[in-house]
Amino acid sequence: MTLRWYESGWRPCSQTCGKGIQLRQIVCRRKISQDQYETVNDSSCDSDKPTGILQQECNKVACPAEWKALAWSECSRSCGGGEMTRTIRCMKRNSYGKLVTVLNHQCMHAPKPITMEECNTDINCPRAIMGSDGKEFIPLGCYKDSNNYRALPEFVANFRGRIDWSKMEKTVQKCAHQVVLKNSTYKVFAIQYYGECWSGNEGEKTYSEYGWSRNCWQGVGGSNTNFVYEFVDGKKNP
Repeated sequence: MTLRWYESGWRPCSQTCGKGIQLRQIVCRRKISQDQYETVNDSSCDSDKPTGILQQECNKVACPAEWKALAWSECSRSCGGGEMTRTIRCMKRNSYGKLVTVLNHQCMHAPKPITMEECNTDINCPRAIMGSDGKEFIPLGCYKDSNNYRALPEFVANFRGRIDWSKMEKTVQKCAHQVVLKNSTYKVFAIQYYGECWSGNEGEKTYSEYGWSRNCWQGVGGSNTNFVYEFVDGKKNP
């Protein structure tokens, strides 16, 4: 049977829009019946393998716009249920294959991903701790801070020279007591750098603005990290 080089047709485009690639092959094949062929090794054909275009771009048209969701934020609370959020953008792939942001109205036809979701609802918060002045507080977790704009803006006290490293809860108790003395309306406080006590007005709204952190130890924060506590009344005890 005669052996000949055969140039196949183009395969389907890899993308329906936004620029894809389609391929074809040049193969050596043998006729085995009136309308049937068998592909064999290239070395079976005597003549040199012909050259030709084996790859080309296809469907170079812009895709319809759709919503693209970015990564979820960290949970706003490490226990007891919090919220995590994400940003969505109206985007489309243009005729050059590049993903670009477009005006929101171009995504009016597309399903919109959710932007808020509950998290850590299955993690119970520890029981409230009784402060030395009778005011209870619960741990909220470990959070990042910034030297430029503090999550808790008011520096209350520094216990770093008097830390009992075997009983870090003493430092927490001292901080809670000093915050109550300074302003009994403050709702949250934090220990940073193992012995710095921080709090501030409306701190319950700002303590988590830089996100959750792992840089805490034994209920206190490390460098640029707050371990945050919230004052509660008896009705809020888990």
